[in-house]
Amino acid sequence: MEKQTKNKNKKKQNIQALGGEIVESVHACTHLVTDKIRRTVKFLCAIAESKKIVAVSWVDGCHKMAAFIDEGTHALLDPAVEKQYGFTLKESLRRSHEKKLFAGKKFFITPKTKPEISDMKEIVESAGGVVVVASPTTFDEDLLVISCNEDSALWPKLTRLNYIIHSNEVILTGVLVQHLDLKKHHLKS
Repeated sequence: MEKQTKNKNKKKQNIQALGGEIVESVHACTHLVTDKIRRTVKFLCAIAESKKIVAVSWVDGCHKMAAFIDEGTHALLDPAVEKQYGFTLKESLRRSHEKKLFAGKKFFITPKTKPEISDMKEIVESAGGVVVVASPTTFDEDLLVISCNEDSALWPKLTRLNYIIHSNEVILTGVLVQHLDLKKHHLKS
């Protein structure tokens, strides 16, 4: 573990030596450097915002050339995860660059849904959507309800308003693959 920390610190130093800046917020970055595809808030926001997602080898290449180099030959490849979810990262980034996945969409997320609402809100907003806080009282065709089994007591009211209850996968997998699949991820209609 200590070796990994030293290696990570060295990579940070290499970026800084080239005039780059290490930022904590994915919204402030130009590149996300990682070793594999992860369904984290940062990674999903990076896809939604069309950030350049590069393999760790990019940092090494930049250091070797003493300049920031083209990302193309260091694009992140993770065939196992891409196969698992049936997508390619390159295509997801292309789609997100062309259009925000959740543009014009609103989301009501029930309280016990995971990840927590603040994280889901960050992902949704990165993809162009809006999270509404108040439970709907009328039907809105642009509003999607995201829930979990732990919040099933809330479903009768929502289904009486003609809402279909969707799982968190509408957001998580949707942003990852850049496809809004409402049929595959519903919990109750």
